[in-house]
Amino acid sequence: MSIKFFGQFLLERNVIDAKSLLESIRFQESRNMKFGEYAISKGFLEKVQVKRLHDEQKRNDMMIGQLSVKLEMLTEEQVEEVLTMQKNDHICIGEAIVVKGFVAPEVIDRELAAFREDQSVYVLGETGVPDGLKQPEFVRIMGDITLKMLRRIAELEAKMDDGVFMEVEPGESYVAVSVTFSGGLNYDYIILADEEMARAVAGAIIGEDAATEDDDLVFDGVREFGNIVCGNLLARMAQMGKNVEISIPHTVKYGEGYQFVANRSAVKYTIATTSGLFALLIVEL
Repeated sequence: MSIKFFGQFLLERNVIDAKSLLESIRFQESRNMKFGEYAISKGFLEKVQVKRLHDEQKRNDMMIGQLSVKLEMLTEEQVEEVLTMQKNDHICIGEAIVVKGFVAPEVIDRELAAFREDQSVYVLGETGVPDGLKQPEFVRIMGDITLKMLRRIAELEAKMDDGVFMEVEPGESYVAVSVTFSGGLNYDYIILADEEMARAVAGAIIGEDAATEDDDLVFDGVREFGNIVCGNLLARMAQMGKNVEISIPHTVKYGEGYQFVANRSAVKYTIATTSGLFALLIVEL
C-alpha cells in the first residue's frame, strides 16, 4: 500500500487507460478554474494584480481571497462571489471520467469506495507527528506549511502520510535542499524531490515550463521553494514568540551523497503529488 490519487488507483486496477485518464484530467483542469482566473473573468482583478497576489502569498500564509481583502483589492462580497463560482463549477476526476464517457457512474462509485478503503490510513488535514519528538508542534507546523506552499505556489495537488522515524539515510533524490533552524528551535528542515517533482516546483517558481531547463536552474527553483517555506515558518515562529534563525539553504545534487540523519531523531514524510514524489525530512539537532 502506498499514498496515491484516485486516477492512479484506477489506472493500476485497469479501470481506465492512460490516454483516457489524461484526457479526463485535462477536461477537469479546464473546468476547475483558479481564484484569480474567475476574478479576472468577472472584471474584479487584472492579471497584474493576480500576479502580485501570488507573489505576496510566498511571504504570507494566507488564502488568496483573504489576501486580496487585506490588500484592499477585493471586497469580502466579491471574494464570496468568486468562491461560490469555484465551488459550483468544481468537478472531481471521477466526475470528469464519467462526463467524458470513459467509465460508467456505477463503476466509479464502486472504485471510489475501494479507493477510500485503500487510502484510509492516510488522513488528510493536520500533519501527524510520531511520538518521541521534543517539539512536536513545530514539526506539525513544518508539515502543514510545506503542503500549503506546494498547493498554493506550485499549484500541485498533494497529500502526505503520517511520517515515520528514520534510522538510516533516505535514498538518493534528484535534489535535496536543507535549511537549519537554530535559537529557540533546533532542527534541520530537508526537502527531497525526484526529477519530475523538482521540475514542476521550479517551473512554478520561475513562472514557465521547466521541463527542458538545465539542472542548475531547476536546483535554484527548488532551493527558492525551500526559502519560501522556511520564510513562512520563520514568520509563524515569530508570531508564537520564538526567536529563531535560519541558515542559507544548502543544495545536494543527485550522486553527491549526504549525511542528514547521522544517528539523530529524524522523521520522514512522504508526499504524493500529481507531478511526482516529494519527501520532507525533519531532523532534531
